Amino acid sequence: MAAMVVRPWEQQPRPLTRAERHALDVGVTFDEEKHLYTLNGRRLLGVTKVLNLVGYYDFSNIDPIYRDRGKDAHSAVHYAMEGDLDRAHLEAAAERGAMNLIPYVDAAEKFVLENDIEIIHPEAILVAAKIGFAGKADAFGFVRKRRSLCVFDWKLGDLIDAYGIQLAAYKLAWWEMSKELVAHRYCVKLLPDGNYKVREYPMREAARDERRFLDAVGVVNTRLELGTLKPAEVWAEAA
Repeated sequence: MAAMVVRPWEQQPRPLTRAERHALDVGVTFDEEKHLYTLNGRRLLGVTKVLNLVGYYDFSNIDPIYRDRGKDAHSAVHYAMEGDLDRAHLEAAAERGAMNLIPYVDAAEKFVLENDIEIIHPEAILVAAKIGFAGKADAFGFVRKRRSLCVFDWKLGDLIDAYGIQLAAYKLAWWEMSKELVAHRYCVKLLPDGNYKVREYPMREAARDERRFLDAVGVVNTRLELGTLKPAEVWAEAA
């Protein structure tokens, strides 16, 4: 497969989306190390943390090697979508014995090219201030033949049902921030052979998945209020 070539000197400064401008306006920040979202000093629930706490999925027993692989692959794909990936660096690192991330990048680029996708924002920090949660979506964009807004999430593991709830949360936050409707939700499994698998979570299930996420937020907040869930179990920095 021919690699997608994006030359930095060909890139034009991209104006901020309404959602990005809103994130700046409302003051949301994200601490990558602590995975902590704050809004004007107020801690916010993270989307994936909420889903873990209510048991929609549990990755606590994943081997750290696979967890690190997922994080590194996400970072590499993000740089590729931004047009700022140093492939030579990744190739040299793989030759020195580091994990080879190139196939995952190739898989993401192949997905974008074969489906004629226009990525308008890779890695979007999202906040739903009224509900009290935040998250980070892997990408927003358009499948050109549809011209309706889509949210994409890169995965290395199985494409489980619960990811539809995760994407529904991003849909809710994007609507609160920008009043733009996310019409389609996709998870893309990046395979180590440079190929990919896609799962679309249907529009007809979006309202159900949104309700499930809002119910989960309610459970977490109620448990915090009742003391059956400690702040340190929700926010590491509260320990």
